Amino acid sequence: MWTCSDSEEIYVWARTGNQVTKLAELNKHKGRVTSLCPVQDTVWSGSFDKTVIVWDAETFQFLQQHSGQHSDSVRCVIEVEEGVVWVSAFDRNLSIWHYFDAHANFRK
Repeated sequence: MWTCSDSEEIYVWARTGNQVTKLAELNKHKGRVTSLCPVQDTVWSGSFDKTVIVWDAETFQFLQQHSGQHSDSVRCVIEVEEGVVWVSAFDRNLSIWHYFDAHANFRK
């Protein structure tokens, strides 16, 4: 399970029976993390820093950062259909991404 809060961190957790263990703490954003979205073999995170970061869902490694598309905080990241990700922000704009694989092949 991946979680975010009003901090800049993302946490990855595992549950075994009644025990919960933190597997990773991810720290690439420079502002509050507002949204998380699983997309195939990745997890996308949006932030007050106006960026979207793509993480490998298995290794938790940073794959790519998308910046420059929004002039205000990212509020929502959602996969609307397989491989198509919409990102909305407080700037009232929507960016649409087409995801191909975990090796950073994207098309805006």
